[in-house]
Amino acid sequence: MIGENARETDWKDTVASWASHAMKKAGVQEPLDGAIRLEVVFFLQRPQNHYNSAGKLKAKFNDLHTTKPDATKLLRCLEDALKQIVWRNDSQVCTTIVSKRYGAIPGAQVTISEESPEGGTVTAAAPTPQQASFFNDPVQKTLHPLNRGAE
Repeated sequence: MIGENARETDWKDTVASWASHAMKKAGVQEPLDGAIRLEVVFFLQRPQNHYNSAGKLKAKFNDLHTTKPDATKLLRCLEDALKQIVWRNDSQVCTTIVSKRYGAIPGAQVTISEESPEGGTVTAAAPTPQQASFFNDPVQKTLHPLNRGAE
């Protein structure tokens, strides 16, 4: 992507490293070839001005993240990072569900399913933000494998 900044590149490298490790742990040696369903929830750090002087969340704020970065840019970075690791090309992603929220720990919860014309899926789920944060921490060493199994 033209115009990448250093943080974006570091983040993509971190996601790629996590995904590569997870695929190996799941026993998947090659990127998936079929149709993909991608579900992702991005968790972003809440700004300090959302809290009152007592450290409590102000009533006017909720968990929906409505400021930059936008969800499509986050998604594009994620898809690019997973190319040639989880799938061969992000054009294989046929179904996408994406949201962004404020979270206690910045990160992303990613679920990848291999869609079948017969309706079945094979699911690979990333760790929740409570298990591992790879959104803002390029030195995160705790990587969890994909859980691969029939739904």
